[in-house]
Amino acid sequence: MTADVKAGKVLAPEDVLTAGALRGKGLKTLFDRLSGPKDDWKDCELELRRADLYPGKRDGDPIESPAPAGLLFTQQGLELIWSTTGTDCNNFTFTAPYDKVKDLIKPDLYPRLVAAAGAK
Repeated sequence: MTADVKAGKVLAPEDVLTAGALRGKGLKTLFDRLSGPKDDWKDCELELRRADLYPGKRDGDPIESPAPAGLLFTQQGLELIWSTTGTDCNNFTFTAPYDKVKDLIKPDLYPRLVAAAGAK
């Protein structure tokens, strides 16, 4: 979960990514730009979908579960963490420096992320 302390709210994917980044090809573009254990990811036959960024009922479960994919912002850049329980295909972390995903991040948020990353 990422929070905007200035606004005092939790940021949803549509608060941080452009509309294009949240659609089919945009999610593929985002994933293609990330570095991480992609061979392991392929072995698990996983594919990033918009629904994976939100809590919801999955695989016929009667209760809602947390979003498997979480977006985090670090000093190094964007992180996408895939974390599910009950499977061997969990706990993947993918990363990209901000400049590599700049066009996928909301234009008003990008300068704030870069400024925060530069502040130590």
